[in-house]
Amino acid sequence: MSATTAVTLPIIGDARRNKAGYTAAEPISLAQLAQVACSAWCHSMRTTDGPSSAPGSVTYYLLAEIDGDVLPVTGTAVTAR
Repeated sequence: MSATTAVTLPIIGDARRNKAGYTAAEPISLAQLAQVACSAWCHSMRTTDGPSSAPGSVTYYLLAEIDGDVLPVTGTAVTAR
């Protein structure tokens, strides 16, 4: 999967490759973020609502294990979708 420029992740959907790993193409809801956190493929997650996040949203950073590959993923979760 190392040469893949995009992946589709459960719950999150499409994510595009960048220098730091993968970035989710679309925001998810906070309820979906909770589902991701409870998923067996999500090994760790942290969130921030600091200056890099838009009002009413959080930025998440996680490590996802998909088909044996560990992928760093960044995305946005919003209060309403």
